[in-house]
Amino acid sequence: MAKSTEINGDIELIYQRHYLDVYKFLICFVGNRNEAEDLTQEVFIRVLKHSSNFNHQSKLSTWILSIAKHTAIDHLRRKKFTSIFKDSFFNQILEESNNPAQVGVASGKCGFTTLRKSKYKKSNFSVL
Repeated sequence: MAKSTEINGDIELIYQRHYLDVYKFLICFVGNRNEAEDLTQEVFIRVLKHSSNFNHQSKLSTWILSIAKHTAIDHLRRKKFTSIFKDSFFNQILEESNNPAQVGVASGKCGFTTLRKSKYKKSNFSVL
C-alpha cells in the first residue's frame, strides 16, 4: 500500500482502516478493554515512529498486527514484572524480619542474594 513517507502522510487513513482490527486483536490478547485501548494508541505511535522499517514484503495490515502483538507482549511482561514487586510484598518481608541484614533469609520469600551478617565476606552471602 504505502511507502514509509506515505505512511507518515497517511497515518490518519491508516489509523481509520486498521484501528478496529488492532483493537479487537488486543482485546483478545490482553483480555481488558481499557488496556486494549491504551495499547492500540501505542501501536499506532510505533507504526508512525518505525514507518521507515516497513519493507513491503508483507501487507501493511500484517505489519501493523505484528507491531500490536509485540506491543501486547511487552505490556504483559511489564505487568507481570510489576505485579511481583508490589509494595505489600516488600512490607511483609520487612515485618517478618527483625534484622534488616536478614531480610529474605528469615521470610524465605525473596529470591535475591542476601547478607547474613553486616560484613561483606564471601562466606556471609547466601542465595535463596
